[in-house]
Amino acid sequence: DELIADTLRLDQDAHPISADIDEQLAVTANAGQMRMLFGNLLTNAVRHTPPGTPIHISWYRTDKGARFTIEDQGPGIPANQIPRLTERFYRGEKQPGSKGTGLGLALCKHILEAHGSRLEISSEIGEGSTFGFLLPSSRVVAAGEPIDKESASASS
Repeated sequence: DELIADTLRLDQDAHPISADIDEQLAVTANAGQMRMLFGNLLTNAVRHTPPGTPIHISWYRTDKGARFTIEDQGPGIPANQIPRLTERFYRGEKQPGSKGTGLGLALCKHILEAHGSRLEISSEIGEGSTFGFLLPSSRVVAAGEPIDKESASASS
């Protein structure tokens, strides 16, 4: 499966999207949930940043597991809102033309918890935001190890 590559194809017209992807890095995970997770995170970056603003995606191995980050150069999120972003139906401050139900990041939180991880959010007003997670090393597939396509694999 090329989950991250599929995600990158979502909206490259509205934003220049760059990526640093370790193509050899694969993890055992639920493919449908990972697709939803990556899609939600990219959709949020696209939706909440001005058109033409760059978005950067990273997927790489660390000594603790597999790290994914998505960085934007949007308006940023006030610090007092960050703890509430993963609450169901929470939508933050209303922005003109803002869409969404407030369920996407709550869903991301639950998907990551089911995979032994958590959503990490950092943001600076006027600078942008970074959303990311670390899947534990127990989920990283060793080089050369066969990947069970049913239980899933998230790779580029």
